[in-house]
Amino acid sequence: STKLNYYKSATLELWREWFQGLYSNLRFQIKEIRGTHLFSINTIENPFLASIKYFETVFWFHFNYQEKIFKGTFTTTSIPSRYPIVEASTGAGYILNIKRPFYRISLKITDGYWLGQLGYSNITTEWGKVFGKLSFPLLILPQGNETYYYDIEAFNLMNYYEFVCDEYLSFFIDHKFMGFFLNKIPFINKLKLREVTSLRIVHGKLSKRNLTQLNPQLLSAGLLQQFGNKPYIEWGLGIENIIRVLRVDLILRMTYRKKGFPLQGIRAMFVVDF
Repeated sequence: STKLNYYKSATLELWREWFQGLYSNLRFQIKEIRGTHLFSINTIENPFLASIKYFETVFWFHFNYQEKIFKGTFTTTSIPSRYPIVEASTGAGYILNIKRPFYRISLKITDGYWLGQLGYSNITTEWGKVFGKLSFPLLILPQGNETYYYDIEAFNLMNYYEFVCDEYLSFFIDHKFMGFFLNKIPFINKLKLREVTSLRIVHGKLSKRNLTQLNPQLLSAGLLQQFGNKPYIEWGLGIENIIRVLRVDLILRMTYRKKGFPLQGIRAMFVVDF
């Protein structure tokens, strides 16, 4: 796709489970990102930059008190407990071809809440920041989705590479009504359908040092933009457990409603939820 950049990488990862519910990952990575004609990685300081070659070390940990782990021969499956899930990471890297360091840090907290007969909410809050004077592929690019598949980790009406920032705060909430409304409708209740709603919010800022690094052609073409005074918000309403395996959502884009960007859409995914 011309809307994405090409890359190649080599990665070494070390996993360690310290005790039940706490495990960590240490990753060493060498990566090269090459620009395309649409998403050039040139900067004002480096107008002929064709690629970014860098080395990065990232330490990440995950903690969920009383989490259960089922181990297979080559894989593991986690069953979260009723306690919050805390994930944090820190990283340090060095851009080899322009001799410049950079650093990252992030924190993510996920928790669930039962609201009695009204169902269950799953809430995720995440903050992150990158330090350094960088070309846009090494900044923070909130994850968009231009497919019709519902991505629970992404903003489903945000385009790829729509926003760029070097610090962000996001808030995700997915609420399952567990059939609170549909189970009260005759005949419909026999289908065992369940209502869901979602809200996704992200806001970020871009420092002046990194704003000046962006290729002016990207900004003028509207291919990358920084957040204004308001966050990006999208809201969804859907039905799951359709023939036991399908979830379909109608999603509305509440802010940054501009011509050329999707304002609403239908997304679907396969999910088995007991």
